[in-house]
Amino acid sequence: MRGVEPKAFDHSWHEGSPLDLWDVTVDLTAEADGNFGQEGKYLYRFHLQRGDQTVTFWFSDLFARATGRGILSAFTIDAAASFCVDGWGFSRPRQVSSDATQS
Repeated sequence: MRGVEPKAFDHSWHEGSPLDLWDVTVDLTAEADGNFGQEGKYLYRFHLQRGDQTVTFWFSDLFARATGRGILSAFTIDAAASFCVDGWGFSRPRQVSSDATQS
């Protein structure tokens, strides 16, 4: 996006992890150089390198839950939103017997 400079965050590889895990923790504290760290929509993509050689210039997150412009992945920071990790509101469907009749 024009006028918005990207920030690079290197991922760390967890050697020997069952699913070959790579991860990164990003501090979203507000900075003076723009809107980073403030509420709003954040666009991101991945750039794959092996050493100093580019393997893939960029690709989107296959597991992203939202998208931005084009095929960029996205997430939204909203201070008013609350997150609950107790099953994400999932409830098991009620089982209906096969001899149920409609009234």
